[in-house]
Amino acid sequence: GQAWQAGPGQILVLAPASMQESIAKSIKEIVANNKAATISQPLRLNAWVVDAYPGKGADEPTLKTIQPALDTFAADLGPSHFAAGHYLTSVSDAGELAQVSPTPGESLEYRVTPTEGGVVLDFNYRNRGTHLNGKVTTKLNQNLVLGLVSERPDGKGPGSIHRLLVIRIVPANQG
Repeated sequence: GQAWQAGPGQILVLAPASMQESIAKSIKEIVANNKAATISQPLRLNAWVVDAYPGKGADEPTLKTIQPALDTFAADLGPSHFAAGHYLTSVSDAGELAQVSPTPGESLEYRVTPTEGGVVLDFNYRNRGTHLNGKVTTKLNQNLVLGLVSERPDGKGPGSIHRLLVIRIVPANQG
């Protein structure tokens, strides 16, 4: 038979039907015994910068993907409504330092390192006067709500808003 790498974490094997079952069994054993084969795939970091305003109001429809995470945040904080700032996405190899800079003065630098049962995200987000950094452990496909208090970005009215950084890490072949 012959084998080709069909994409990240994928292999294509061309062999007679009589060998298919044996080949599939061998590949499963190799993957089960080699954790690096399953966790070294490229990873996609999806990040939403969201402003949480106190009080009731309509949420932006573009935030539906992360609405359950925002609802949990509002349950802890009290009535809030949410406005989308930016959506960032980046693909990097496991353990690689990556940076996304969507606008001048704004950057997200991060490293995702696989661990037993999940990943560790080491991040540093900057947007002009705001800064948020840390290290968290999570599972793939889980939304993390990270946040900090900042002044109202529109400069109107007293008080402050919560600027949230919502992050989800998935395999690179997922959106």
